[in-house]
Amino acid sequence: MSYIGKDVKSVSTANITVDSMTGDGSANTLALSLTMVDSIYDVAVYIDGLAKIPGVDYTLSNTTITFATPPSVDQKVVAISTGDALKDNVIDNSFTVDSIKDNSITDAKIVGLDASKLTGALPAIDGSAITGIDGTAAIIQQSYNPTYGADVGEGSIWQNTSTGQFYVCTDGTLGANIWINVGTGGGLIQPWTYQGEISAHTFGGYIAHYGTDMLKKWNFASNTTASSKGSISGAGGRGTDGPIGVSGTTHGYVCGGFSADTGGSVSKISKIAHATESESSVNTGGHLSSSRHNTEGTSSELAGYVISGSPATTSIDKFSYASDSSAAQVANQGSPAYHTHAHSSGSHGYCSGGIDWTTGGTKLTTIQKFDFASDSDTTSVGDLAGAARYMGAGCNSTTHGYLAGGSTGPARLSTIDKFAFANENDSVGHGDLAGIRYGNAGHSSITEGFSSVGGTAYNGKQHDIHKFSFSSNSTAATHGSVGMSVYISGGHHY
Repeated sequence: MSYIGKDVKSVSTANITVDSMTGDGSANTLALSLTMVDSIYDVAVYIDGLAKIPGVDYTLSNTTITFATPPSVDQKVVAISTGDALKDNVIDNSFTVDSIKDNSITDAKIVGLDASKLTGALPAIDGSAITGIDGTAAIIQQSYNPTYGADVGEGSIWQNTSTGQFYVCTDGTLGANIWINVGTGGGLIQPWTYQGEISAHTFGGYIAHYGTDMLKKWNFASNTTASSKGSISGAGGRGTDGPIGVSGTTHGYVCGGFSADTGGSVSKISKIAHATESESSVNTGGHLSSSRHNTEGTSSELAGYVISGSPATTSIDKFSYASDSSAAQVANQGSPAYHTHAHSSGSHGYCSGGIDWTTGGTKLTTIQKFDFASDSDTTSVGDLAGAARYMGAGCNSTTHGYLAGGSTGPARLSTIDKFAFANENDSVGHGDLAGIRYGNAGHSSITEGFSSVGGTAYNGKQHDIHKFSFSSNSTAATHGSVGMSVYISGGHHY
């Protein structure tokens, strides 16, 4: 049947109490014995049988009634109170959609929701309305692969829309991103470094009364004898000594040298493909800006550099890896040195030591650098420790340049020096080679420097390879053999 009042489905007990008093003309309050009274309208008050108006004739505060006018002497006052004890939980199946007032459930009233309650299909969602997603994890869509210079955050995803391949950025450092291909394809993309990871080549050099055109390959990982890879192109019947090695991204380059056939320097540039390691080097058709030998080359990501050399020149030549064109002079070294040592920090080229025959054979102690971006002339940034040196092997890690062996003129050396690219101070000692070497070729892996062949005294040519750690100041260990005793050779790595 119908009724007026609360829905009994949520009521545990309905309570009714009666409280009374006799007026004395001054007392204007009455304490109720029922504590669960919710409203003044739950209390009915009668004085001498006449009902009083709630909120007009009396008010309610907690469990106390206050009368607007104190009951007169001997007037009988009766208060009837009702109060419900409510259940803690709603009875099962008693709560329906119609029981909820529209817009009454706000975010603040929803504390949480178990994942198990989220079932079924989600409705269509407008992506533009979605918020709270980390933007660094957005998918970047381009028609090409990412580069390590991208301004993105770690965790970014890159899709090459031309190939369908996906890459994830694992290091978001600006200018040094690392991207990993997460599909079935390959292609780790990371910052270019000058150092090699697999192998090195030693080529050319002086045997006795003439040069050699030998081209030998050996591995960074194995302590074995090098394998012959043919010859360097255009060396002539009696070979080339003092050729200049440059380590490119896809090829190793052989530049210049001294031809025993012509009795003079040459300017040709030839190259060896890292991927195929085809026999012999192949002429690019390019030439240095002038013929030269007995110096070293260095490299940026995009171009090779040859620093000064003999006959005396201050020229720093540059040639592009993208095209087999001739080199152009783009800068000058501080003095016309040859037998200098070359290094690369990635952003700058460095040359250290050397000898200047235009001043009567002055041995140089300076460490100089030039900017790959601007191709500016060298500036002095430090000096070699101890005596000046020349004719050693230039190596470098990602943070330091190294000089291994060489000569001071009166003495041949086994010492290794290093200097930091960051602070550009004077060099400091870094251990020794396994023996005296000068006219040796330098090579660099990610963690180690290598010196191949070289001499111990005039015409005291050697065939071995020495290996030293970039991280520890210790004596180098032998690392196999080139297989030919020679010095004033060139070298590069990949």
